[in-house]
Amino acid sequence: MEKLRKATLKYLEQQLEDYQTIDDEIARRLLVLDSPWVESDTNVGGGRGSKISREPESLMFKHMADVELQTKLNLKKTCDQAVKIYEHDDQQFEIYKLRFLASNYYGWREIADIMHFSVAMIYKKRYRMLKVLADLQGIKE
Repeated sequence: MEKLRKATLKYLEQQLEDYQTIDDEIARRLLVLDSPWVESDTNVGGGRGSKISREPESLMFKHMADVELQTKLNLKKTCDQAVKIYEHDDQQFEIYKLRFLASNYYGWREIADIMHFSVAMIYKKRYRMLKVLADLQGIKE
């Protein structure tokens, strides 16, 4: 069994941090794609245009082709799956909540104190938690 490198663990931890605001990021990206800036119309007298302003098919293709949006959607999907797995283990889910959902920023050592575990045990549980996300993303090292 290959172990994940420190850099990979840090990357996965950052992804779980990014996941906390992913819905806002997706909404912003969709807004940028769906409402691009256009130069103002000089026809101030009105008039009827013959062009459909937003064609649903073109928006769909634009969304599918946008790498940034697809990356955010994939992150949301895999993190959603990982959190559902964490919920099945009370300790793992409590660690997730303390680290990523608490209004205070708890470090791993503080979480160990709060949960009355050794620091080494918390890091083992952290590793298992991040390994779940790595497996869902297909990261092997």
